[in-house]
This record gives sequence, C-alpha cells and structure tokens, in this order.
Amino acid sequence: MVQKVEVKKEGFFKKYQDIVIPIGIVLFVVLLAVILFLVFGKPSKEVVTKDEEKPSAVTEKGVVKDEVYQGLKFTNATLIKDKGIYTLSVDVKNESKEKSTVTMVNIPIKDKDGNEIITLLGYIGKELGPGETATVTASTSADLSNAYTKEIVEKKVEPANAANAKNKVES
Repeated sequence: MVQKVEVKKEGFFKKYQDIVIPIGIVLFVVLLAVILFLVFGKPSKEVVTKDEEKPSAVTEKGVVKDEVYQGLKFTNATLIKDKGIYTLSVDVKNESKEKSTVTMVNIPIKDKDGNEIITLLGYIGKELGPGETATVTASTSADLSNAYTKEIVEKKVEPANAANAKNKVES
C-alpha cells in the first residue's frame, strides 16, 4: 500500500510570524514618529544664547530726537545694540548759509536721572558746505541699555591734532 504523505507548505509569513509582527510594529512606530516630526516640526521657541543676541534698538525719545547745533541739524538718530556693541548713527546737515567748521562732536549719553553714562566722539569728517549732509557714527561696548538722552556738543580740536584724533576714532 502506498501511503500518502502530506507536505505542508508554510508561507514565509507563517513560518516567521514570531519575528515579522514585532519588526512590523517597530517600523510602523518609527514611520509615525517621522511623519509627526515633519508635520509639527521643531519647537517654535528659539533659544538665543548671549553671543547670538538679536540686534535691538534704544528708542527713548531723548536719544532719537532731532537737534540743531551751530547751524547743523542732527536727524535720524539710531542707537542699535548688536553683539554687545552699541552704535549711534545720526545724519548731520548744514542748514546755514556758511561753511561749517565743526568737524567733531562730543555726544554725552545720559540715563534717566541725568547721570552721564559715556561721551561718544562723533567724527563728521570734513567741514560741511551749505546744504551738505554727512553721517556721524560712534560705537562703544559700554552698556547703553539705560540711555535716556543725548546731546551734541562741539569737540574743539587744534588743527595739528585733528588728524591724530581722526586716527584714534577710526582705530
């Protein structure tokens, strides 16, 4: 008599189901995590370290106000802090009918109580003819976060020392 032997053909999935199911679950969880990260992205709150500080402006009216000194009109004043350095920039226009001999100005910066924080040196660079405009820029690492007012005062420099003063300002 011939005996029939049945050979069971097991499929791959049935043969390795103890391994395939856990691997499938892990892959599904990883794929879901990637999709959620891509949809919602990184947290919106940026962490800014002290070295990566964003530029900021001092906007006190006494600091940014327009001023006139000896026929020179100082306008568009900005005091910006960037990477720990404060930079004051102000446009100066000769509104008189004569050539201005003011080439340098002291710019005392004061706090709310009238105490002087620092005096910046503004170098106009040349005598301005009637209607001419220049920009004065002065920088410092001093903390001007409490700056409340500024003044414009002529810096008297003897002609022989003017070139030396310019070099000190540009250094």
